[in-house]
Amino acid sequence: MIFVTPPAEKLQYFFGVFLHFYIGVAKIAADRILAIVIPDAAPTRRMILAARKAEKLIDASYGRKTRSVLVMDNGFVVLSSVQPETLVTRLKE
Repeated sequence: MIFVTPPAEKLQYFFGVFLHFYIGVAKIAADRILAIVIPDAAPTRRMILAARKAEKLIDASYGRKTRSVLVMDNGFVVLSSVQPETLVTRLKE
């Protein structure tokens, strides 16, 4: 049996571009991200509380300090322990 790996362009077409937003294997679809913000601002904290109340909060910080908040197009809010600058750099790669 011969396995042929499709070119990267075709894989990107089928699976989209994923952002590696944690030290482990956690990845998220980059085209679904609306904003990457810091969690220290009061409006961001209110958004996190509202998402928690609506059960649309994903805490992917794994017990570490939350350093960035990813706002998704479907209303979900994802907490990450990676700096926003690092995430933007990874998106540009």
